[in-house]
Amino acid sequence: MGGSVRRQAVFLGVLLLLSLALGACSGSATTSSAEQGEPQDSLTRVDGGQGGVTVQAIWVTPLHLREMAQDVFGGYPAERYVLIHLKLDTHSVDLLKYDLPSLVTLQGRNNTYLVPEAWLALEESDHHREGIVAFPMTSNEQWAAIEGVASLTLREIAGVSERVFTWEFPSAGE
Repeated sequence: MGGSVRRQAVFLGVLLLLSLALGACSGSATTSSAEQGEPQDSLTRVDGGQGGVTVQAIWVTPLHLREMAQDVFGGYPAERYVLIHLKLDTHSVDLLKYDLPSLVTLQGRNNTYLVPEAWLALEESDHHREGIVAFPMTSNEQWAAIEGVASLTLREIAGVSERVFTWEFPSAGE
């Protein structure tokens, strides 16, 4: 009888350790946006995890900038750059092999087409990459007012030819 109870206790202990380990690796999936200090959901886009890679794109607002813990913007002030916060997560693909700035473009309604000037890394590992893509020309607020729409395209990540994240902004008259 004592051996059976001991085996059950060991089994439950192993299950607990496995759950903690899995939770630590995938914590971003279980943490709410409010706990992470992310902007409102209307500015956050997440794809379906095609190719084993989930991509989250956040249209950066002044509030989002204030909430970010790291000062990575250096020579890329929000008044002169369109900033988009990207997070890529996987458990099966080496994300470090991708040169993200060369795979990202931004397009507006008026056929404005931009390539990023910089990738401002917040986290760089083979399974988790996070950073800010900085597009020269204008601020996020000016872009929204002039273009009315922003489409961020990320090409050729994990065998997926194209991932498009779109934000539509109300016109000044609405």
